[in-house]
Amino acid sequence: MVDRIVELIPRERVRAWKNVTATDAAAASINGGMPHLPGAMLLESMAQAAGLLVIASLTERAQPVLAKVQSFGMTVPPRAGDRIEIGATLDDLRPEGARLRVTADVDGRRIASAVVFLALIPIDGGEQRQRLASRLAVLFPEWFAPLIEATP
Repeated sequence: MVDRIVELIPRERVRAWKNVTATDAAAASINGGMPHLPGAMLLESMAQAAGLLVIASLTERAQPVLAKVQSFGMTVPPRAGDRIEIGATLDDLRPEGARLRVTADVDGRRIASAVVFLALIPIDGGEQRQRLASRLAVLFPEWFAPLIEATP
């Protein structure tokens, strides 16, 4: 649900874009009005951006999984035509999980924020690691292509 990574500093922060389109499968329409991205899907986009930061920050390959959301708030739902800028800052990273502060802005206006906790599920076996590395390298080659060379 992340369309582009615009900044990625491992162990620190990520900035990513999510474009909301009228044909987006995650978009919903209320009373036949302008399609918008529901809060749950916005939160999923924010958690996925946070997960990309965590993956880039790890020395061992693991799958981040959303474990807990604290204080999620959304002022207005993003509508078709909006570009959401998602920012995630890593507060704590441990072998078992991570805590991140995540925000979502549209046109410089904050529309949502949350604290997310991601559990880290170890990836066993080279085949699983290779599959994760390959998928990330296809989606975001400029950021994750080095994973292919680093994966045994």
